[in-house]
Amino acid sequence: MSEKRRERCLLGWEDKVDPSLLAALDAAPDGQATFFVYLGEQADPSTSLRAEALKAEGSGQALSGAEAIADWTARGACVVQKLTETAQQTQRGLLAELRGRQRIGQVASFRSF
Repeated sequence: MSEKRRERCLLGWEDKVDPSLLAALDAAPDGQATFFVYLGEQADPSTSLRAEALKAEGSGQALSGAEAIADWTARGACVVQKLTETAQQTQRGLLAELRGRQRIGQVASFRSF
């Protein structure tokens, strides 16, 4: 077992990573590879859309999904807001870890979506 692989086993995250990425990291001369991280929690904008639509309509009816907001701009803004809120909450720890590792040279660059 390589030293890199031994260290990853001790950290306890290797079983969460696709084996092809681990192989690419091990094979890369500089130990770096480009990849995406997909987090388990995803935003459900329908909840915010429903609340926004009820507020706008004042009808009290149970409205669901993006169809509930008639104004296209308001609908889009509501979806973007919900996606942004979820991203900020769920990515906070990961981004802090990446920034820390970037400061010590273990991460070359990253971008949050």
